[in-house]
Amino acid sequence: MKIFYDQWRYNTFFTYDDRNYEMGQRRNYWRAFSRYNAAAACQMLCDMKIPHDLIVTTSKYSNTLENVFDDTDFDVLLRINGSKPLYMAFERFNTRFNELPSYYEGQKALVLTPTRHSAKEYTFTSVEATLPVSAAEHNKIDESLVVNFPTDMQTISVKRNVKQQGHMRLADQLGLLLMEDTDAEMTKMLGGEEMKKRTTSYNVKQTYNNLMTSIADARKAVKDNFSEEIRVQYDQAPKELSTYKIVNSGVTNTQPFEYETTFTIDGFVKRAGSNYIFNVGKLIGTINKFEQKDRTRETDIVMPSARTLNYQIAFDVPSGYDIKGLADLNTELTNEIGTFKVTSSSNANKVTLNVSRKYAVSSAPKGKWNELLALLDAAYDFTEKKVLFEKIGK
Repeated sequence: MKIFYDQWRYNTFFTYDDRNYEMGQRRNYWRAFSRYNAAAACQMLCDMKIPHDLIVTTSKYSNTLENVFDDTDFDVLLRINGSKPLYMAFERFNTRFNELPSYYEGQKALVLTPTRHSAKEYTFTSVEATLPVSAAEHNKIDESLVVNFPTDMQTISVKRNVKQQGHMRLADQLGLLLMEDTDAEMTKMLGGEEMKKRTTSYNVKQTYNNLMTSIADARKAVKDNFSEEIRVQYDQAPKELSTYKIVNSGVTNTQPFEYETTFTIDGFVKRAGSNYIFNVGKLIGTINKFEQKDRTRETDIVMPSARTLNYQIAFDVPSGYDIKGLADLNTELTNEIGTFKVTSSSNANKVTLNVSRKYAVSSAPKGKWNELLALLDAAYDFTEKKVLFEKIGK
């Protein structure tokens, strides 16, 4: 069934015509029409006599199933029935086989089981169900950051490796993957034809030329896309982005989406006389501070998904300096909503920090708001944490 689903992805997102040759980042965000594709897949599976159900549901960010007004208010998934249920969500090119989008997890659903009587006649039985929810360990980011300090200490150099799994990979895949590369990867996996043979038009030559022009333009934007990812992460653009690459697309396999960048960035180190203050906590990224007016809640908590974010930060204390305040970074907070934990270690002049943010649930009653707020406060407070590089023998 995975091959069936992958072939659907390939046919849907990797064919081209005179109105469909855009190869920039906008194409990554294209979304399939779930109701049509689920119905078509249902017909084929009925022909193959493969037991399955249609799953009618709604996004947790829209109306409930009970409040559906017309056929634009719901989406349709497909579930293969066997020893273990397998899902097909007809969403985007980077949606995997047996992967429920996070906005459907935990939602009420209407399960329709088809019976085929003829090519045009089907009947359905229906039952209600609740869709499964993925665990925090399934939706994970692992970041490794190696920091170096230049002679003037005013700019830091960061080598950053990011591995993203589950729902945590999807946004950066859309923002960073080059559709040309994804096309080549899917074609190799499925033994598809070359791009030109998948181009249909009244004027194939002109359409293919337009496709090549769009590909060339998309290549020029790759560096800007990586710079934008860094800007969003740290709320400031890098001073210089020297290397950037995709290590694993995570599109044709179940491995994490992985990418690497090397860049310089300002604003992390300040001079204090002959000493320097290093705002090391900022390296886990920008986290919003909740002001007093936002600290009360009247509705239940809904988050994108349960998730885990891990950061390993490594750096050498600059020559001629001692580090002060390292032990003060250590902290741990655990409650029913999740965990925030920081541990530090040093060996000679080499320092390693391990930071973990875990949100064990994707939803909770409003009575748990203060527990979530405590975790968010702890994470924000860490982004304000600093260590001192004290000049030796000053």
